[in-house]
Amino acid sequence: MQFSGLVIGGAMFLAIWGGHVGVRWLEAHSVRVWPPALLLFLAGTGLNLYALFGSRDVLPGGLCSVVGFTLLWDSLEVYRQMWRVLHSHAPANPANPRHAAYLAAGKGTLVDLLKREPQGSRYEPPAPQAAAPVVPTFAASCPICHDASCILSQRGAAVLRQDWNAVRGWRTTEVQA
Repeated sequence: MQFSGLVIGGAMFLAIWGGHVGVRWLEAHSVRVWPPALLLFLAGTGLNLYALFGSRDVLPGGLCSVVGFTLLWDSLEVYRQMWRVLHSHAPANPANPRHAAYLAAGKGTLVDLLKREPQGSRYEPPAPQAAAPVVPTFAASCPICHDASCILSQRGAAVLRQDWNAVRGWRTTEVQA
């Protein structure tokens, strides 16, 4: 009897399940998305190269290929998960600074639709409350790239304020004249 097909099928099922759960976890806990996506891409490429050139047997080659293609797909899914969080289709992690910025801008949700009891009807999330107007605050370092010389940092904010005041003064002078 040949069981390699069953083993590869089971590995495919577990790899897809692990990829789904792993992508959600990686995206929720990574401040930057590209490092885990790059690691997944490199691991998937390595496993597929091993399946092509390194393995002479069907079972190891098939297992490496199935897991390798799943990792390649997961490297794309990390970015797609980021957009799901941004569009409130997946929950945001308030402990992640990137997600906290989404929530502060009113672009995320904390509701995890996968962790609820089935209702037998369509789920309607609570209506969003009107957010307070966003007043820009300028930190000592940029909240996005964490660089003190960035335009969103304290030093860059001073330059922005000077430019903005000059522009405002110019506009008001032009309108009054």
